[in-house]
This record gives sequence, C-alpha cells and structure tokens, in this order.
Amino acid sequence: MRYFSASEFRALVSASRSSFCSGVGDMAQAEAEYPGWLSKLLTDPVKGLENYTELFKKLISPNGAIKVFCEVA
Repeated sequence: MRYFSASEFRALVSASRSSFCSGVGDMAQAEAEYPGWLSKLLTDPVKGLENYTELFKKLISPNGAIKVFCEVA
C-alpha cells in the first residue's frame, strides 16, 4: 500500500486546512496508540481507474465495507 505525504493527501480531500491538519493529527495519534488500525479501516481497494464499475458497485452496495477506495498508482 502506498501512503501519501500530507501535501499529496491534502490535494485529495475537500476540507479546510485546519480541519485537514486536525484530522491528520488525530489519525497519527490513533495509529500510535492502536498500531495497524488505519490499514484495517481501508477495507476494500479497487486497483486502477479502469475498474470504475467495480468501484461504483462497491460504493453502492458496500456489503460490510468500511472504506472503499481506488488505488491509482
């Protein structure tokens, strides 16, 4: 799994800078206290934008998915 730097991730979310920074801090603290929780949160990867139909199918009918996401690189 590829992890994004804060500046790369910021380009992917729609939040104010202060909300984004607060969220990053909260996630970092939670990861420090509960190692591995973040990777468990990201439950349903879809590889590549060419698989958009699979992505939308998982988003519409999550069947227990916590977080569906698209791996683009």
